[in-house]
Amino acid sequence: MAVMAGAQQIINPPALEKLLAGKTKYYDIVDIVDSYYAKEKLRLASADSNTLHIINRQLKMWQRWKMFTGNRLNPDGTIGNNQYYTQLAFQQLQMNPVTEMQGATGNWVTLGPTNYNTAAGHNGGLGRVNCVAFHPNNANMIYAGTANGGLWRREPNGNWTALTDHIPSVSVSGVVVNYNNGNDIYILTGDGDSGGNQGMFSAGVFESHDGGNTWNASGQFPGLRDSTYTGYKLSQHPTNPAIFFACTNKGLYRSANYCASWTRVNPDLWIWAGTSLNLLPSYTDLEFNPGDPNTIYVSSNSVIPRFQRSLDGGLTFTPIANASMDAAQRLAIGVSANQPNWVYVLSGPSTGVGMFNGIFGSGNSGTNWNVNATTPNILGYNITGQDNSHQTNYDLAIAVDPANASHIITGGIDCYTSSSGGGSLTKRTHWDTKNIATGMSYIHADIHNLTYNGSRLYACTDGGVSYSDNHGVTWTNIWNGLNILQPYKLAGIEADPNHWISGTQDNGTMYRNNSGFVVQHVGGGDGRSAIIDPNNVANIWFSSNGNINMSSNSGATKTSITPMGTDSSWPTLTHNINNVQEILAGYGNGIFKRDPVNGTWANRGAAGNSALVSCPSSSTRFYAANGNKFYRSDNSGDTWTDLSGKTGFPANLTSISDVIVSQANSGVVYFTISGFTNGEKVYYSSNAGESWTNITTDLPNVATLSIASGYAGSLYIGNELGVFYKASINAPWTTFFNGLPKCPVNDLLVNFTAGKIRAATFGRGIWESDLYSPCATNLSLNGEIRGSNNFEASSSITASQQAVGGIGTQLVYKSNGSITLTTGMEVKDAGTKFRAYLGPCGQGLQLLSDSGNTGNDLLIIEELDTYKHKPRKDVAYYRIDGDALEFFIPDYGAVSIYKINDSGNAEKIIDEPVFASGFFRIRNAGTDAGKFVFKYGGKVVNGE
Repeated sequence: MAVMAGAQQIINPPALEKLLAGKTKYYDIVDIVDSYYAKEKLRLASADSNTLHIINRQLKMWQRWKMFTGNRLNPDGTIGNNQYYTQLAFQQLQMNPVTEMQGATGNWVTLGPTNYNTAAGHNGGLGRVNCVAFHPNNANMIYAGTANGGLWRREPNGNWTALTDHIPSVSVSGVVVNYNNGNDIYILTGDGDSGGNQGMFSAGVFESHDGGNTWNASGQFPGLRDSTYTGYKLSQHPTNPAIFFACTNKGLYRSANYCASWTRVNPDLWIWAGTSLNLLPSYTDLEFNPGDPNTIYVSSNSVIPRFQRSLDGGLTFTPIANASMDAAQRLAIGVSANQPNWVYVLSGPSTGVGMFNGIFGSGNSGTNWNVNATTPNILGYNITGQDNSHQTNYDLAIAVDPANASHIITGGIDCYTSSSGGGSLTKRTHWDTKNIATGMSYIHADIHNLTYNGSRLYACTDGGVSYSDNHGVTWTNIWNGLNILQPYKLAGIEADPNHWISGTQDNGTMYRNNSGFVVQHVGGGDGRSAIIDPNNVANIWFSSNGNINMSSNSGATKTSITPMGTDSSWPTLTHNINNVQEILAGYGNGIFKRDPVNGTWANRGAAGNSALVSCPSSSTRFYAANGNKFYRSDNSGDTWTDLSGKTGFPANLTSISDVIVSQANSGVVYFTISGFTNGEKVYYSSNAGESWTNITTDLPNVATLSIASGYAGSLYIGNELGVFYKASINAPWTTFFNGLPKCPVNDLLVNFTAGKIRAATFGRGIWESDLYSPCATNLSLNGEIRGSNNFEASSSITASQQAVGGIGTQLVYKSNGSITLTTGMEVKDAGTKFRAYLGPCGQGLQLLSDSGNTGNDLLIIEELDTYKHKPRKDVAYYRIDGDALEFFIPDYGAVSIYKINDSGNAEKIIDEPVFASGFFRIRNAGTDAGKFVFKYGGKVVNGE
């Protein structure tokens, strides 16, 4: 069922699963889910708070899914392959030899947060960590794979460093440090625990052979190159370091050559219940028998039997049936060197009050099983285990003491320990800092991984990394310094740039009321939208899931002011510019307005869950968006006009992601479109939405998520690749992300007082840059450089930089006078792209994907990996391969490609940009491929 490809942490009731079977269009899915849970709530008895809690938890997961997936739709309303579009645009930007930069392209630096103080919040942390690994010769050097912030390394002195800010996917689900060489690191990308719906899908396995300084792609999983999939775990064979296993949601894969190539193990397809869809099985966990590495255990969350075992080193696996385990949504496997043939399985979900599916134990490598525990419910929220809550497909983990196989530690929402293999279980951690019991420790809720390194136990949670030196009895949090927060929205005040507030995933709302990297954790759950009182910064309003809170003491305490009658969506917030107490909240079922005198709310109609903004120059005008609808109010939000059908408004709009209004003119308004309709990303109106103009021009076809206005009608947009800038309506777009990690930019905020723009990145926290400035006259550049960096000068560039980082690193110089490369200049890795051009400033950005058309068909040009797609010879040539045209050039040179049309005339496809040496492909030339003429260096090259 297509919907579940992006919602794997959501465990649907069977009745809902049946309704969703076969549904592929986003709005159909949303309507079914909303209707189902609305009816379920009506059926509830008023005293049934436990079932209401479960429903609200399900709705929370669905709301996350809506916010991510609703911004990434195909033109027909089906769910798009976000990773495919993002990676294609990423590759095009990297290899594009006709990219020309306009002016300074940003100087981004992080604002964190990297630490917090607990105020009114109850579940503070800094962001989700999925997995950990360790340097073989230094136990205090830790590698942490995060949900959408890449791979991080913790030095023995406690400092954390980001290692993978610019690879194609920054969601890491598995990490291996070669036990024979600590400089060799391998990571599996793709966020399995969220199913990709709050992060990127997988781009495969990446490897570094210099301790994480540079990265390049390993071999592709067969059949998944252009597929949407996620990762769960990466494992290295304990005695043969060349053998690896990768657990993904589309199969289990084995490599015998250090990840250079992969074979799918047990490649049988299975049929999704209630459909005729043939799908690859999903695998979530793998463990080796500590005494016999030929014996390997794996678990699947899609096929039955869930538990499988290999006796031949992972070449084949045999299912081992167990009715109780097979009833589970997901299994986690634990082993210990103390008893090599013992194996434990933690099984969810819970099945009733005070119960869960069980902890199972085997003393003979999984042949026979005992039920070690079924109570209390160690997977839920309740402090005594007396509930039937769980998040099995999102967080499930078990670890076994390597020196005592009877000592186990489990992870769900919290951690439990047992010294008798589950015979008795003791709760050791609790998710709520406001209600924690004596003798318990706080580590963040949602345990994604438990891993021993020697006698020290590590937990990976939604808040970061924690460790225990007494097998889970007490814990120490070591997440300070991790800059991996996942903010949704960002708000501030013009008069004081030191103050900003942001709602985040899993870590509530964070309020910075100073100038440092430490913030106040003022709200729990998932935050989203917030407001700071510009006249009194102690007054703040912020959302927590679907609720709205206010505080008059900078978040030390809070009061709920949630309107009655709202739906399950998470609100957007704004206020009247002349009275901050007059708040508007945009839900899916209406825009609610708060009376500033008596505090009551009234539903004023329309809907504003996608965006809701006031106008800096008018206290009476507001704009709102909800899905594919756009609204305006001219009377302070009391009534609303639907502008969706006005002249120029996009006819097949998927979803509006953000709205911004000119600082000086309330009639000048812009909105961004977030789906994968090429050429439809930004629209503009100069008459308050009565007519619209498409100003997308050459923006890449990725999810466009945010927009902000700068000086004199300039614009900034945030998308999956970073930030782009436009000087005016008629100017081209240009990249604006020097120094910014490649991470979705969910929100943008301009502060004119400080001359800064801030970006809320979903996985790397808050970043800041100076606003756009004109092209420099002369530039002198040195030092190491990583990521996409573009430098431009009107007169001269002198450079002695070292471009490091491998894949994901691009360095572009452009000068209208001269470029001088001096001693020390070096491009250190084959995965790094380097270009240098002579030409004037202000030419904007041209993507290769827009460089030519045949009729109405967009031609997409991509650079091939010459290791995997070796050219046939070392001189310039081209060839036709099906509907693709492939061409190779041995050195820098001008390339022209023309198509001879039916009239015998030549139509330009590519007209003399300078390409670097490489192997390229126009992959959708179709039947026109044979009509192309290819020139290199001004000379016609004959085809093969």
